[in-house]
Amino acid sequence: MFLFSTSSLHVKNSDSNTLISAGCAYIKIKDLPTANGINIKYQINPNTYKKTSLQFSGTMAQKALSHNGRLRYASLTMGPAYSLTPFVELYSIIGVSGVSYQTSENINKDHSSKSVSWGAGITLTSPQNITLTLGYEGNYFKMEGKSYPSKTFISSIGYRF
Repeated sequence: MFLFSTSSLHVKNSDSNTLISAGCAYIKIKDLPTANGINIKYQINPNTYKKTSLQFSGTMAQKALSHNGRLRYASLTMGPAYSLTPFVELYSIIGVSGVSYQTSENINKDHSSKSVSWGAGITLTSPQNITLTLGYEGNYFKMEGKSYPSKTFISSIGYRF
């Protein structure tokens, strides 16, 4: 009897099916300067199964370097999310990303690469439907015959409607 009475505490959260969040991204690509950017996430539960949902995420960053050099990074990912409880959700993502790096030595030469991105994270939801998302996104870029692994750490705050 006790188990049945406590299961009704989370009814408000279980009906919420859309999440929108925005936050910051910390991007580190091997041998290149660190860049900070933004991350936007949209998640929807199609109501076919209450524990799973589909999310879309985008990350963008740009860093100006000395002598007119620059670093740009962008990614677009999507993937499933699985709800462990009404307040804790795990997600995985896969998508595409790109990097563009222009050095100060050769302003006219633009080093760029595209790659498959993958990642995972956790979303915590408060009883007031405010969310905190912590995530990781990784990929490997190839430029001039070298491999450049990339690590992106994401944190965002959002609201579940």
